Amino acid sequence: MTAEQIIEQAKWPESSDEATADRLIVHGARIAMAIDAESHELYTAVPWDHSGTEPYRAAVRRYMDSLVSMIAQAQVTIALREIQKSSPEQAAELSVLLWELTEDGGALHEIMWDVLNERGIDAQAVWDHATESAAKRAHVEAGEQGSREMVRCDYCGEDLPSVRHRSHVPTTPNLQRMGFAADKVVCPECVDRRRAEQPARCSLCVQGCTNACVQVAREQGGN
Repeated sequence: MTAEQIIEQAKWPESSDEATADRLIVHGARIAMAIDAESHELYTAVPWDHSGTEPYRAAVRRYMDSLVSMIAQAQVTIALREIQKSSPEQAAELSVLLWELTEDGGALHEIMWDVLNERGIDAQAVWDHATESAAKRAHVEAGEQGSREMVRCDYCGEDLPSVRHRSHVPTTPNLQRMGFAADKVVCPECVDRRRAEQPARCSLCVQGCTNACVQVAREQGGN
């Protein structure tokens, strides 16, 4: 069985009838592993030799955000698995509920407010703090981007701010497996074009090529 076929088995259910506990558990585990792989890539992109600088802090934040996302996804997956062990019926009902809430769009956001308020935590205060922190972070990163010198992509020649994305500098192992040289600067647009040329793609490509995706490409004769 190819990696692409395995990923297909672990995709998000398309209907409530397909939303069994096993499907959600497998999907959750797959997503957690994909985020974990992304975390490793983000970790390698941290400029550890420049500790205390804004590029360093921004890279660490991106890595920590990814790590926290992986932990959260893994925790939900483990919790559902444990419920399934003690009560398969309850796990089945919960899986359908989770699927419906996720497909609803705004329900998850609203429920988080209810969860906090019901337990004596001011949800509005939490939201205000989160939005203020996010705004400050965006402002700092935007200012840092505007103040950095412009460099050129070694593949298309376009100007771009340096060290703004992990696709720029340094080139990560996954990007090297796609054929980009370790000592070259590559822009996100060139990465996207190279991905589009790959003979095989998986649903994770939107987050960055994973080892599974690269393996599929290799098996089908890609670079």
